[in-house]
Amino acid sequence: MKISIVLGTRPEIIKMSPVIRECERLGLDYFILHTGQHYSYNMDRVFFEDLELPEARYNLDVGSGHHGWQTGKMLVGIEKILEKERPDVVLVQGDTNSVLAGALAAVKLGIKVGHVEAGLRSYDRRMPEEVNRTLADHCSDYLFAPTEKSKKILLGEGVSKEKIFVTGNTVVDAVFQNLEIANRKRNVMNDLELRSKDYFLVTAHRQENVDNKARFAWILRGLKYIAEEFGLPLVYPIHPRSRRRMKEFGLQLDEARLIEPVDFLSFLQLENNAKLVLTDSGGVQEETCVLGVPCVTLRDNTERPETVEVGSNVLAGADSDKILKCAKMMVSRENSWENPFGDGDAGRKTVEILRGNDLFGTASAPQISGKAVEAEGSGTRIVIVVPTLNECEAVGKVLDGVKDVMDGYEYRMLVVDGHSIDGTDDIAREKGAEVIYQRGKGYGDALRTGFLYARKRLDAGVIVMMDADFTYDPRDIPELVAPILEHEADLVVGNRFAGMQKGAMSLVNRVGNRMLSLVAKFALRLNVYDTQSGMRAFRSELLDSVSLVTGGMPFALEMLAEARSADARIDETPVSYRPRLGRQSFIP
Repeated sequence: MKISIVLGTRPEIIKMSPVIRECERLGLDYFILHTGQHYSYNMDRVFFEDLELPEARYNLDVGSGHHGWQTGKMLVGIEKILEKERPDVVLVQGDTNSVLAGALAAVKLGIKVGHVEAGLRSYDRRMPEEVNRTLADHCSDYLFAPTEKSKKILLGEGVSKEKIFVTGNTVVDAVFQNLEIANRKRNVMNDLELRSKDYFLVTAHRQENVDNKARFAWILRGLKYIAEEFGLPLVYPIHPRSRRRMKEFGLQLDEARLIEPVDFLSFLQLENNAKLVLTDSGGVQEETCVLGVPCVTLRDNTERPETVEVGSNVLAGADSDKILKCAKMMVSRENSWENPFGDGDAGRKTVEILRGNDLFGTASAPQISGKAVEAEGSGTRIVIVVPTLNECEAVGKVLDGVKDVMDGYEYRMLVVDGHSIDGTDDIAREKGAEVIYQRGKGYGDALRTGFLYARKRLDAGVIVMMDADFTYDPRDIPELVAPILEHEADLVVGNRFAGMQKGAMSLVNRVGNRMLSLVAKFALRLNVYDTQSGMRAFRSELLDSVSLVTGGMPFALEMLAEARSADARIDETPVSYRPRLGRQSFIP
């Protein structure tokens, strides 16, 4: 898989830094395309160096300009590079013109798009960012939502749930990773002669605030009230746009300490040590929430409502009196809120999801021989694969059962997490399992993802496929594992639906269809034990058996017919059966 990371502003570089570092750590095939939306790459090169990131491979140096001109110029430049490189996926982050241009260029070339920080909405179409993020979401194939709220917004707009992955926000990763770098490289507190928690920090640069004379004047008056009320320094690294508007409108703020814009690492230190931050920046709202610093937002709305809900942030708008009132309230508030943006693992999860989905598309199917062999390199003989669609409690029980049964054997456990909205992935990791994510539409796709990942990524010699449905009984595990240990079979699948009656038959049909499609396409040269139907797969009368099990599902039959014509080895070994707990079982 080849990944293209398109970015053009410093906030994008910051929030993409965890993803870039993960790509570097894994040695993936990727490249960075810098549009130069705010600054030329030469000006941003020092920014990459400060964050200890690799250089961009391509630089468009588009520069500032009107939205249409700037976006159009980016679109032309990005398209040429994507045509040359032909990546499998283009990653964009946030809501800038670079995001919109990158997403449009990719989708028009038939390249998949991944949108990091998807599902944010302010519902204020006066903001160009709102238009950009909405359009980017609706032409993306992978929507990496930072929170459950973001996911619900996307679902409400008709986005397919299979495209949405709740990963947390990369801002958490970025804050802690980059703060560590900042503390090694910067000492802005000493440079500005500031004491920790003894000053207020201000940022105000959005066009809806600073381009409106009356609104900007009200905000500055509110800041003046705060300076007079608290008697603490008001540090304002003023954006060039804001400084120009102050001069143009004849406005001033003598009570604040206006300083030149500082680099990101220095600003991160200023945020971390401030008593209170007043801002109109969406990113700063997130960063202060993560850092435990109270925030007052100088806007009427926010696309980060989670910060307001947990109590780290409050909306003051541009009302001078309300700005002072909100500052008083936030200064007295305990900073004991819970961070709603995840555990600082969003970058890794994003890359894991892309790698897992590579197994579906651009990667070729693995070449598999008939007999299980000792895995080369890793030494892993057995990989236990547990596909799951939000069965949090059941997964824990299954993994505990696996550990009991497999005591004394060298093995690894792999959980394929279908949606990750109930903490399944966290429980799996606590139990010692590796977790991957998949974009599939159900259990069968989870089977396929787990099987291919174990083969290709974990170099497994033996694979055990297991089901984690809510009716699962860990006591069934020996029945599933026994063929592996006794006969070195490559694949065992197990599902309890086979013994259920009444309305469950439709589930049997659906699961059987997907399972047999998997087996037909990827396991024809394996010894296959199927405990769902109680049959040894690929006997000469297979098609008749499939008709009984799956209700004659056309897709399964088509896949099996295609596979049978490929001269694959069909195992004719007879099998006997005996009933067990009202269900079919087998004795090889």
